[in-house]
Amino acid sequence: MPYLRFNDPADLGRRARFFTEKGYRLVMHAIGNDAVNQAVRVVKELGMGSNSSIEHVLIMDREGLDPFAACGAAASIQPGFIPYYADAIEKRGLVPYLKAFPLRSLAERGVPICITSDGPCGADDPLHNIRRAVDRKKADGSVFDPDERISEVQALAAATFGGSSSLGLKNDGLIEGAPATFCVVDKDPFSDSSRVVQTWIDGKRAY
Repeated sequence: MPYLRFNDPADLGRRARFFTEKGYRLVMHAIGNDAVNQAVRVVKELGMGSNSSIEHVLIMDREGLDPFAACGAAASIQPGFIPYYADAIEKRGLVPYLKAFPLRSLAERGVPICITSDGPCGADDPLHNIRRAVDRKKADGSVFDPDERISEVQALAAATFGGSSSLGLKNDGLIEGAPATFCVVDKDPFSDSSRVVQTWIDGKRAY
C-alpha cells in the first residue's frame, strides 16, 4: 500500500527527528510490512527505544520481527479488527507468507504489546478486543491465523499495562500505594456476554 508509507524513508527520519529533538515521544502509524520496517529503522536511527510506539502493526514480514524487538518500541495492535478484515487479508494471499496482527510473534520476542481499539474506526469495547486477541475469531466463527493467538493473561496485560507502555507512562498495577484504577466485569471477561459494570479511577468510582 504505497500511499500508506513514505516513498523516501530519509524524509520520514527528518520529520521524526524534528519532533524528537523538541522532546516529543515518537509515535508512528504503520499498517503494512514495509511501513512497519521503515518505522523500526527510524526508531533505531534516532535512538528512541522505549520512548516510542509504533501504531497498528497490521501486517509484518518475518524478517522484520527481530529488528522490531531490537529497536525497543512498543507495538500497538487492534485484534478487534479481525472479524472485519481477516477475510480481505486472506483473499489477498498474505497469510501464511506475512504475519497479520502479529501478537504472539512480537510478544515472544519481548516487545511490549498494547491492545487498542482504533475507535471509532474499530469496535471500541476493550473486552471485544482482548477476546479476539485470544480466540482470533472471524465473523463466521472460524479462526484466523491461530499461530498468532496469545493467552488470556497476555491479552489482559496488553490491554492494561500495554496502554501505559504505549504512552510511556509508569504503571505498577494494583499494588499497595498505587492509584486504584480498575474495572469490574460481571463475569469472565473472555465470555462474549460479559460486560463492564464498574470503572474506578484513582480510587473513585467513575462508572
